[in-house]
Amino acid sequence: MNKWELTRYLIDAKKCVDNIMFISLNIESLTNLLVRDIVDDKLRKFYINLKVVYDKCISKEKRKILANEDFIYRDTCTERDKNYAHKDDNYISSDFNSLNEVVEVLKIRIIHCFELCKDKLPDVITLDFIDYDRDLYRLINGINYAKEQELMKQQHPHYGDNSDFVSDGNNVVAKKVFYDTEDIKKISKVEDYTVILNAGLTVREGIQEMQDGCIRINVLFNQNMWATPNMDVINEMKKMIEEHPELPFLY
Repeated sequence: MNKWELTRYLIDAKKCVDNIMFISLNIESLTNLLVRDIVDDKLRKFYINLKVVYDKCISKEKRKILANEDFIYRDTCTERDKNYAHKDDNYISSDFNSLNEVVEVLKIRIIHCFELCKDKLPDVITLDFIDYDRDLYRLINGINYAKEQELMKQQHPHYGDNSDFVSDGNNVVAKKVFYDTEDIKKISKVEDYTVILNAGLTVREGIQEMQDGCIRINVLFNQNMWATPNMDVINEMKKMIEEHPELPFLY
């Protein structure tokens, strides 16, 4: 597994933190859902993905040392091994007073993983935490498929045009779409594939989509691209949208 294939699992874990941040900020709008189950699923994905990164980046011997000397590493692995990968009888869950406390612990653990493993990861990647969950955002705002198509066309007038084709400079040619980095094992001719960069329905979704797209491009074409949001611009855009809700651009 190369460094960009591995990055996929780190960023997938980061997005779980994003999701729980979003849930925490919108908990009143989600009280009709089984929020505890949703959060637990995000936590499961978070810890399983982080353990993949640790296992691929750090030798077994070094992991044994860390388990004895590094409490952040040890606690991370305990959650994955004793709770989510198995259900050990002696496992006792931690008590938290709020989802904000959960988020802060997750941030500490993923940043620690990033620091311990950075020599095996691309030097351009960043951990950009944003409060967003694409599915729950749509649920809260009543955005079904038809509404989403309408909003996308308002924001991107050419949305949907020739979406199955790309240009090689002279001709329009059909390409297969590379959706998942794990599919790289099945591909023998990368020139038959392309990656679609999605702008996303909202500003925050666009950040996640662009970073995911960069990972797929790098895995497929052996590149070193990354998209880092300018948070000052993002915050200004948030303010503008709050002041002008009639604009079709969603935060």
